[in-house]
Amino acid sequence: MKEILSQLDGWCDIKKAEYLRDLVVKEKAQTIVDVGVFEGRSTLALVEGCRSQKSGTVTAVDSWSLRDWAESMREEEKADWPGLELADHLEVFLREVKRNEAWPYLDIRVKSSQSVCPFFSDKSVDVVHLDGNHKKISSLRDAEIWLPKVKKHGIIVIAMSNNEEKKKSVEYIANRCYFKETLDFDACYSTVFRKR
Repeated sequence: MKEILSQLDGWCDIKKAEYLRDLVVKEKAQTIVDVGVFEGRSTLALVEGCRSQKSGTVTAVDSWSLRDWAESMREEEKADWPGLELADHLEVFLREVKRNEAWPYLDIRVKSSQSVCPFFSDKSVDVVHLDGNHKKISSLRDAEIWLPKVKKHGIIVIAMSNNEEKKKSVEYIANRCYFKETLDFDACYSTVFRKR
């Protein structure tokens, strides 16, 4: 994992990556969704779990679009990111997918979370990792649209769950799922739930 992550920018540290990899195996997950890819640290960790068990598919969901990314930002926040080129991060991700031979276990959707979600049947997903737009409206929308897609007793991981903007999405999931555990790693505070 360390070698894979060393090539990528992002906030999923080695401990969280190992957790996600091991989670796929422990849950015997076959249908995994990673919402919010950036350069693919969490996605490739989930792929490594599939590779370990020799089965499963990770659907990587990210539009890599500044418009989507900034949809719920205030104007002054947008000014902080004037030169952000998300397409460059997609290029890095695709390079690492090829280098790590991830294709047998990976389906990449370069679309918004809202656009991809309808392609999944209700109660069809084993594990969903919600790490898309962290703003209140967007993160709550992701929680609302993806929770029905998760199987009974499936796993929902909410990244950056200690972020004040994500409070509503965490509450939404917590009211409908069992708390499993909190991951408090260096840069990656996440909360893990099991669907009732």
